[in-house]
Amino acid sequence: MKRLVFVMGMQRSGTNALFSCLNTKAVVGFNEAGDSPLFEHMMLRPEAAIRSVLVAVDGPVLVKPISETKHRSVAAVFDEFEGYDLGVVWIYRDPVNCYASHAQRWVAFRGKPEAFCQAWNQANRSALMALAGREECLSFVRYADLITDPSVLKQVGLRTKLPTRYRFHADANRGRAVVDAAEVALIEARTGATLGDLDQARCWVAGEVPPWERLLARVF
Repeated sequence: MKRLVFVMGMQRSGTNALFSCLNTKAVVGFNEAGDSPLFEHMMLRPEAAIRSVLVAVDGPVLVKPISETKHRSVAAVFDEFEGYDLGVVWIYRDPVNCYASHAQRWVAFRGKPEAFCQAWNQANRSALMALAGREECLSFVRYADLITDPSVLKQVGLRTKLPTRYRFHADANRGRAVVDAAEVALIEARTGATLGDLDQARCWVAGEVPPWERLLARVF
């Protein structure tokens, strides 16, 4: 059965960094794109349309379809690709920092923290709702844990059956420096329950790691 690994999560949650860490020479990776063999307008093409591309790959395939949850549930993604050895890594980030990063890059949620919270909750709740019965193939990981402890990425690699290379850098926590205090309080209030459930569902928790160990992980 073809091994297929999806990196998913809300935009600006570290999906690119995680995809880069898993996209080694041992796999064939497909990042989200406007037009590519697997994507059309940033959305996955139907499984039947990309089946020949996936099965032609010698070895595991890594895909980053993060826009899917704007239009369908994570459970629906699992259902469509049930004929594969599918693993999904769902990465999530402090919603305040996620909001700041999103607002800096795009205008959709700029100055609209409530709209952001609704989208953030919807995407992450979709992943949580898909977990029942899929505990072995749906893995939750927190961005901060990956940054703090390189061994967390190694555990992601073991769970997904993919080799890894550590590429994470320290998070400046810019969101908490630039977002208005009232907006921070609103975001924390609106997302707190979902964030708590994500923390309960996450598969690994970072340990205390000295800075030099994180530096060596990036070098080697």
